Amino acid sequence: MKRKYKRLIARSGLIVLLMSSAGGGVYLAIQNSQPDTQDQTDDIIKENTAETYIKNVYTTYLDEIVLTWNDLANGNSINVQEIQNNILDWKAQLSNQEVVYESLKTPITLQISTLEEFLALSQENVSSEQRKRLRELSAEFVEGHESVKEGLLQVLEEQGAKYTVNDGAIEYQFKND
Repeated sequence: MKRKYKRLIARSGLIVLLMSSAGGGVYLAIQNSQPDTQDQTDDIIKENTAETYIKNVYTTYLDEIVLTWNDLANGNSINVQEIQNNILDWKAQLSNQEVVYESLKTPITLQISTLEEFLALSQENVSSEQRKRLRELSAEFVEGHESVKEGLLQVLEEQGAKYTVNDGAIEYQFKND
C-alpha cells in the first residue's frame, strides 16, 4: 500500500512539475513577445508620424474647429463655456504632439486664436467698431483656412505622399513601403 501511495505521490509531483514548467514557458513566451509587439508599434508610429499628425491635428481642425467657427459666425445657438473648453483642448492637443509639423501647426494655432477672439467679441454688446473687427476676423479666418490647406500640402509634399485637390478637398495617401 505504501508503495502505491509513493507512486501516486511521485506521479502527482511529476504532473505538477510538468504543468508548472509548461505554464512558466507560456508566461515567458508572452513576456518575450510583448517587446516585439511594442517594437512593431513603434516602427509603425515612426513610419507614419506625418499621417498620424494629420489625422490628429488636421482632422480635428476640419471636424471641430471649422464647424465651431461656422456655428459661431452664422449666429447659431452655442454654448460659450463648451467652446472655451474646446479651445483649451485644441491648444493642448497641438502642444502635446510628439512630432510637430510647423507648416501645419502655426496656421491652425492662428485659426484657434482668431476663433477665440471672435468668440469674445461676439459675446459683448456690439458697437460699430466691434462689428468692423468681427468682419476683419471673419476675413482672417477665411485666409487662415487657405494657409492651413497650404500647410497640409507642404507636409504631404515633404513626406512624399500622393495627393489630389478636388473642389477644395484634399485627398492623400502615404506610400506603403
